[in-house]
Amino acid sequence: MSRWILAAVVVPCCLTAQARRARPMRPGPIPGSEFVITVTDEGCEAPDQVDAGLVNVRLFNRSTTLRHAEFIKRDRLTPLSEVRELVVTNDRNVPWLHALGGPAPASPGGVASATMVLERGNYVLSCVFAGTPSVRQPFPDGIVKELVVTAGPGPTRREVLPNAEIAMRLFEWNFVVDGPLFAGRRTIRVENAGRLEHNVWIVRLLPGRTAEQAVAWVTEPLGAPPFEAVGGATELEAGQAINITVDFRPGEYVFLCTLYNPLSRRTHVGHGMMKVVRVVN
Repeated sequence: MSRWILAAVVVPCCLTAQARRARPMRPGPIPGSEFVITVTDEGCEAPDQVDAGLVNVRLFNRSTTLRHAEFIKRDRLTPLSEVRELVVTNDRNVPWLHALGGPAPASPGGVASATMVLERGNYVLSCVFAGTPSVRQPFPDGIVKELVVTAGPGPTRREVLPNAEIAMRLFEWNFVVDGPLFAGRRTIRVENAGRLEHNVWIVRLLPGRTAEQAVAWVTEPLGAPPFEAVGGATELEAGQAINITVDFRPGEYVFLCTLYNPLSRRTHVGHGMMKVVRVVN
């Protein structure tokens, strides 16, 4: 499994009477459970249990760096310390970990949102920060957490993602966007149609900054980023899809795949996986 510059992991755990369960959504037009993640420089707070099915994830970034949240399903019981080590060393090329995505990235003080379908099982949730993908980073202990997805109340049924205004397909090494990108709050279906794992950062360039500067910062994140991160999707396995919600303002945006290719020792954006888009009213 290739690696993000940022990541989120979820692992199985034994449930207790004090386990924190994600809340069902209030009655209204949006179905599913509400899963709130709050990230600080010291770690992240999130439920350790959620009902299977449709899950609406909101990531509140209260840290001083870019953050995202990634949900990873695991097929075998492994100590959290071992899974955490795979995240910290940017080495998750193991067949028993499955990247299902999550909201990303959120700038300091910002919010990122995603809607996804989670099946019953053991997961890991990881909320790491930006850094050079080939370099080990000192992650706080609470940045990788265990998560269990359980059968919810009522009859079991196969959930599907709600309709989205815009479709985005990821593959080697490009993005295809179907639907107009106008200013306002937009829902985007992000699907990995490629053979490899992919993600997408959606960033709005700051005045006077260029897409080339954004690519350079993603490759080697030194100093302040030349953009504002407004949303995206963390790593998705081939065939996986999630919905993301993005608030677009008029301006120039860049779509970036920030995953690291250990064979070439380059990020996917280094292979040319980026797209510049202008958003108008």
